[in-house]
Amino acid sequence: MNFMEIEEAILRYLFEYGDTRQSDIITYVESEFGYSTRQIKKIIGRLEKDSKIFRVVHTRLKPPAVYYSLKEHLPLEIQKEMIRAAAKVKKAELDYYAKIQSS
Repeated sequence: MNFMEIEEAILRYLFEYGDTRQSDIITYVESEFGYSTRQIKKIIGRLEKDSKIFRVVHTRLKPPAVYYSLKEHLPLEIQKEMIRAAAKVKKAELDYYAKIQSS
């Protein structure tokens, strides 16, 4: 596999699992594709430089941990509206099932 394919694999991993520790990404790529830690860190650095992912350092953890996340593709307000809409749909489903069971 070339670096571009590894970048795609990392992006898919972050999309599936959300915020992920750097060490977990490294372990995943090492086990699946056989790349070294140094090579993986280069790939992660390139993704970060290209603004495809961003680094979050949790300094309150002991020891501090580095996490990576996908750059958000939707504005925050749209994300909030989507969450509200999903909550309304879920509430309507639960109300419907409760009504069916009580009948």
